[in-house]
Amino acid sequence: VFANIYAGLGLDIDVGDFIDEPVAASLHWKNEYWQSAKGDIQGKTLVYDAGGGTLDIALVEIGIDREFTVLSTEGLAMSGDFLDRDISSELKNQLQSSDLEKSFLPNLGIRAREIKESLSTQRKREIPLGKGFDSVVSMDRATLERLFSWQLDASYRRAKATVRAAEIRTDRGIDPVKIRQTDWSELSHSIRFVALVGGMSQIPIVTEHAKTVFPNATVEVLPNPQSSVVLGLTHGREVE
Repeated sequence: VFANIYAGLGLDIDVGDFIDEPVAASLHWKNEYWQSAKGDIQGKTLVYDAGGGTLDIALVEIGIDREFTVLSTEGLAMSGDFLDRDISSELKNQLQSSDLEKSFLPNLGIRAREIKESLSTQRKREIPLGKGFDSVVSMDRATLERLFSWQLDASYRRAKATVRAAEIRTDRGIDPVKIRQTDWSELSHSIRFVALVGGMSQIPIVTEHAKTVFPNATVEVLPNPQSSVVLGLTHGREVE
């Protein structure tokens, strides 16, 4: 609607400019699910989009006529970059004194990202700091999960807040105080799917934690998780 108004004013603005990133990822998930013929996806889906800079969450609902409704969106201004920072701090303790006298920070940041990505599929990764340096840095998945734990807990607290906010926004007769006090088990059962997108969603503990927080939901990491937002915007005109 807004895109049509702006177009009428001669402004070059597309509907995609009004779609939040997790909502765009939701559209990608919806169409990916249908195209792969996995079955019926009616009901509520929580989309957890953990990228490099931010964590974005959307709760959407698919109706019996495939109507797509955004119930609530929330976000946090932290994600992969924060984890890279914490990994770098941990790896710095492994540097030899000869390397601490050099300009090691750019190389350390690159190695931190490489280690983070590798530990999505490997249990441990060891890698030289780089040409001109003497140090070899390494990390195992258990250490990565320890460094990530505070972010993971914060992200799923925000996911719960997204679900509670949707209850308040969609049912005007519900007392907000009562919703905040409602036991989580009474709310989590309404979530049928959890779709994980963004590069950080590939860390195995993200999926494990989602299954704990949403025990009745089907939890999936989308194909091409790092491209989900862009792919979702190709379906942007489905959203008014």
